[in-house]
Amino acid sequence: MRPIAPTTELHHEQAKHYWIEYFTRNYKSKELAEKSLERGAKLPSTALIKQFVKNMAIGGKSCFDGKSGWSMSTTKQFASHMWGMLARAGVELPTADAKQQILHAIANWQAKVEKILPTNKQRKAIVREQDFADFIAMTFHPTLNIANNVSRIQLHAFSGVLFIKGQRPGSIVEAACYEGSNECVRWGDLEFYAVGWDEDAGLAVCTFWMFHFMKGMRMVDGEYTCSTTRSLPRNRAVLDPQLTILALGMYRGVFKEDVLQPLAEPNPHAAYPLRIHVKDEFLPKPVWIGVNNKEKAATVGDMTKLCQKVASRLGWRNFRMRSFRYAAMCATC
Repeated sequence: MRPIAPTTELHHEQAKHYWIEYFTRNYKSKELAEKSLERGAKLPSTALIKQFVKNMAIGGKSCFDGKSGWSMSTTKQFASHMWGMLARAGVELPTADAKQQILHAIANWQAKVEKILPTNKQRKAIVREQDFADFIAMTFHPTLNIANNVSRIQLHAFSGVLFIKGQRPGSIVEAACYEGSNECVRWGDLEFYAVGWDEDAGLAVCTFWMFHFMKGMRMVDGEYTCSTTRSLPRNRAVLDPQLTILALGMYRGVFKEDVLQPLAEPNPHAAYPLRIHVKDEFLPKPVWIGVNNKEKAATVGDMTKLCQKVASRLGWRNFRMRSFRYAAMCATC
């Protein structure tokens, strides 16, 4: 058994709030509405539950211009959260037939019969390599309203990891419902090695990553994902998040060694590989720090605001964080 994730708990609380609000109007009594969620309480009729879900779907906000109401997938997600909330409350369990009736009703509301919910599908926006290069160029454009250069460098490193590794934002910085938990990539999760010298690219760096807080891996110490990145050639170095992560580390005094020296004064004959050590006091500290509070980890909300500023200036419609995850990176990293 796994603990219930904070995000799931939030969805259950939202479903509970709407349930009590709806059934208070239906029963004309908040007390009766709350009693319907007491342990062992009899489940309302399938027709009444169906009407509750329909009411929520019609009144929901759509992300499509000129449209109102949830899409079928959003309505199904809400129904799933509702069943989860009822199970946690300990009320009478619904039959499989009742659940199936709700799903059939949702399909009918959307397209098959009543057509009262939108059928639009949002176009999947994919960030290609040239798009990512444009994104980076705009990130460092002096007219873009970003508070300081450290935030720009953090955004470059963050978007680069999303693009190259296909990670979810919440596995890199603190996700919604996890603010203040320090559940993010920390300096102790990274190992840096100078692995050689290339006349074209210069000092080659390899980084070993440990992602502890990926989806489905939280609260289980033994579950994590390991990954590696290696320096890109000179003509693609602008896409390389390792350089900006090293820059962040040097700026904050994270490393025991002088990382800048081998970059400024190359030694092709050094005995590679050479480990770049992180100071002990930085091991538990986040790589990406808050925009307004340097003592705290950056959050998905922080990075979303920065990404949206860049995307807005580029005129990207339908841009989402997941657009980086859909990218196909040609280089082996």
